[in-house]
Order: sequence, then C-alpha cells, then structure tokens
Amino acid sequence: MGGAKQDGRYSLRTPSGAVREEVVCVPQFDARPESLRATAPPPEVERGARRGASGAPPNAALTPAEEEEGASSGLDVEDALELPALDVDEALELQGEPELAELEPARQPRSVHSEERLVVPRFDARQPTKPAPPAVPAPTVAHRAKKLIEQLRSVGPEDEGPAVAAFRTLGPDALPFVAEAFPGLCWFDRRLPFKSLPRGRDTGPLARVLAGFGREAVGTVATLMRAPQTDQRFYATLLSVDVPGDEVLEALAERVLDSDLQTFDAACVSLERWAGEHGALEGVLAPMREQLPMAHVDRGPRLRYVTALHRLRDPGALVALARALDPFDAEMAERAHLALRTLTGHDFGARPEDWAKWVKKNASKPRARWLADALLGDDAMLIHTAVHELLTLGFDARAALDASPRDRKKVRKAALRALD
Repeated sequence: MGGAKQDGRYSLRTPSGAVREEVVCVPQFDARPESLRATAPPPEVERGARRGASGAPPNAALTPAEEEEGASSGLDVEDALELPALDVDEALELQGEPELAELEPARQPRSVHSEERLVVPRFDARQPTKPAPPAVPAPTVAHRAKKLIEQLRSVGPEDEGPAVAAFRTLGPDALPFVAEAFPGLCWFDRRLPFKSLPRGRDTGPLARVLAGFGREAVGTVATLMRAPQTDQRFYATLLSVDVPGDEVLEALAERVLDSDLQTFDAACVSLERWAGEHGALEGVLAPMREQLPMAHVDRGPRLRYVTALHRLRDPGALVALARALDPFDAEMAERAHLALRTLTGHDFGARPEDWAKWVKKNASKPRARWLADALLGDDAMLIHTAVHELLTLGFDARAALDASPRDRKKVRKAALRALD
C-alpha cells in the first residue's frame, strides 16, 4: 500500500487497486513572529491601556473591579499566548526556524477531525465499444498469382478455365510468377512413350496460361526456351508456336542445336507447325543451308541441320543437301541422301555429281512438280514417297499407287493443275 500527501490530504492505494483518500483537517497556523500577528490584545493589556487613559499607572495594583473582570473572563497570560496547533509534518519542517523553536513547548494540539474516503475507479456497466478492425491491405499481384498457381497444381484439361481467366485479369505483371513455376503440372509426360508431340498449350495448365497471354508472353516464353532446366526448355519449345514472335523464333532456331534430343525433336516439330501457321522461316533456314556444306563447321551442328532441313521439307535446301553428300563422311552422306529422296521423290545416287545435272535443271521449279514427275518413275518406294508428300501439299494422288504408267500420267496432270 502506498500513499502521497498533498494539501492536508493523504491518498493511499490498496492492494486491490482502489484508492483510499484520508482528509486531515488542521487549524490554520500563522508562523509569523508574534509582534507581526494581527491578533486581539490580551485582556490585561487592554485593561492597562484603559488604566493609562484614566490616569492610573500601568503597573499599579489591580482594583477589586478589575480583578473581578479578569476572573470572569477565564483568561490568563498562557491562554493569551496560546497558538493554534501545527500539523506534525509542518511542525517538523519549521524546526529549523529559531523564532518558532521557543514557541514549541507552549503549543497544545487541538482535536483533529479526520475522515476517510475510499475512491473507487469509475465503473461503466455498458458494453465497451469494440475497436475498429485493422485495415487489411489488398492482395498483391504476387499473392494472387501464387494462389492461382497453387490451384492449378491439381486441375485437368477441362478445369483450368477460371484460373486462366483470372490470370488475364492480373495482366503481364503475373508472368514472372508463372515462369518461375513452369512447367508445373504436366498433362503430357515426355518421359513416357508417345507417338507424337502435342501442341504446347495442351501440355499443362501453366502452358495454357502463357498461351492465353499471346504476344504479351513472347519474352517470357523465349526466356524459358533458353533456361538451364531441360524440362522448361522442352515444354517452352512446344509452346513457341502458340506465342509467335521474332524473339521466340530466334530462340526456336537455337533449340535445333539443343543438347537434349527431345528438345531438338520438339524444335523440329515446332518449326514445321510454325511454317504451316505463320510462315516466315527464311531467317531460321538460311543459316542452316549456308553452313551445311561447310566442312570447317563442326560436324555435330551440320548433322542437326541436315535432319532439320529434311523434316522441314525445305525446297531451298536442295543445292546444299546435294553438296552435303560427302564421300568421306558416311553418316552425313546418308542423312543428306535420305533428305533428297524425301524432298524430291527421286534418287540419283549418293554422290554430289550424280545429282548435279538434275539439280541444275530443276532447282528453280516448285517442289510440287518434282513430286508429280516422280509418279512416272519405276521405283515403287519412290512413287509411294511422292504420293505421301503430295498429300501433305494438299493433293490426293493415291490413285497412282499400283496403277499403270498411263493412269499415273493422268494423276500427274491432275496434280500439276491443282498445285501450280
């Protein structure tokens, strides 16, 4: 329990926390010297003054009447000098004053009236007002994007629509978070056997998200195509056709030389699809044609270029493929020879000079004519190849299979009319 005194009041705090206030009433005390006090004169002084006024000496003996007056008043000298009682603390403070030290024996304490007050904190029975809840900041793009990515970890090809649409509302600022999680859940697992590669947008939900951004995602997809992680390069390469752009096409050409064979395969498939949907592959194919016959170029890239030009059925590579029939490199010559057979429907041998005359005469003609002329040959395998390739160009020449030379001529004329 502690307390403090102020202006005659004592405040004490109980262990329960309530404040107990004690008020001590002390009569007023005048600490000035007696000579300065404005107090009434004692009765004997007053009588002395009256006697002096009447002509009697002040120190003369009292008359019987004056003695009777003093006795009736009940006062003596000590009563006249009585001082009001001091508060104990105030008296202690005045002990150092010599003028009051002489008065201390004459003081008599008067009765002190005290009262105790218990001060209780104010109590309000009403329900306290609940503080306003703190303001919740709006979720950031990063928070929303990561939440959507988490939702896409377990969706099928028919369930990703709402999340993909939500990503579109977030805008391109969400693309870095998609790239970080790519490829994510894969509906197509490249580690399992497959007959053909799917479209990039059909490989998983995050691929659908990137495809949904279209050209806005060109930079993101191009970066993923150059990523150190093989899975990211593979799936981004398949996705390149769904996000067309110059930067993506440049990265796609680089993937022809990828160290991962599946990514190389994906690059060739994507280049084929790109040529059929977007065209404009000259910038990719021209460097391949140029470097293919150069013996000083590393053999590894040249073998990749032969395969890529073969799969792309590039008519502009006719001269380069004929020159790549290297008698000192059997594998290179074999790949170039196979590419020439598929591209033209003809077979003149495995040496450059065997092809030189025909190439010079037909290099400027369209590929459809090369294949139509091949229907008149005697090699059933080459006729079969020509029919298949004409189908890829949009003409059904299956009537030439197992047909007489006369019937094959009719099919040839029909193909030329349709494709020229």
